[in-house]
Amino acid sequence: MIRLKKINYKKIIKMGTVIASFLLIFLIGLYLGSYLEKRKVAPLKINLGGLEQSVIQADELRSKIKWGKEVFIYDLRPYEQFDNGHLRTAISIPNKELIGRIGEIPREKEVVLYCQNFSCEEAGEAVMILDTAKYKNFRVLFGGVEEWTNVGNKLVK
Repeated sequence: MIRLKKINYKKIIKMGTVIASFLLIFLIGLYLGSYLEKRKVAPLKINLGGLEQSVIQADELRSKIKWGKEVFIYDLRPYEQFDNGHLRTAISIPNKELIGRIGEIPREKEVVLYCQNFSCEEAGEAVMILDTAKYKNFRVLFGGVEEWTNVGNKLVK
């Protein structure tokens, strides 16, 4: 007489659960990977005026402002552009005045500088000035005011 093995349904269900779990983790990983790939992420450093400079993304800066972190933000644009709208807590120091007003920039705080957009020449000049003056803790806002507003942030007057 031939005996058939008894089917262990508990093992089959357990194995199916394990396979389904791995498949779910795999699909979540695929989704997150494609999401992060589509998301606009600033490089850690950019080349400004021949110097490699650290950048800060708009969402990170917005968070620092919101939570009252010590960060000194200054606007390199001319006064007219500053008066038409600027980042909250920013101080206007147009590039042409930077050397004469460099003493106003604290060394103990993180310094963020910005201008109008990605092709801002003022940022390159300011980076050279601050680098020459031995400032170490400063970054450039990636994309300037244009990127700040493109991701939904507001300007103040």
